[in-house]
Amino acid sequence: AKLCSKLSGRHGAQRVWGENMTDETSPLVLACDHVIASDRPIRLIVHHSDGMWQLTCGEYDHSPEGATMRPVHIHHIVDDQSDLGEAMLKTPRSHLSELTQEGWLVQAHDD
Repeated sequence: AKLCSKLSGRHGAQRVWGENMTDETSPLVLACDHVIASDRPIRLIVHHSDGMWQLTCGEYDHSPEGATMRPVHIHHIVDDQSDLGEAMLKTPRSHLSELTQEGWLVQAHDD
């Protein structure tokens, strides 16, 4: 429970990844344009088997070619959703978490 609270919000993320998070020190993730622009909340987290993270709005209006997915350092988007850190900590590799009305639902994911 302590680790989950450490990732809630930007200041919590700074305690985990370093006090002065920069593009050089914070993890790189793939995020959809809707999340990057703060147009929609993160509703789907995918933790791939290779360790890469994918954070999306969970909607189906993205390009099939993935053109709306871009790499971004996590410190640019952690301010927007306070429960993101807890959800990421509960999502092991080869799993995804989907935000439902009951909270984050974690399930196995095939890459």
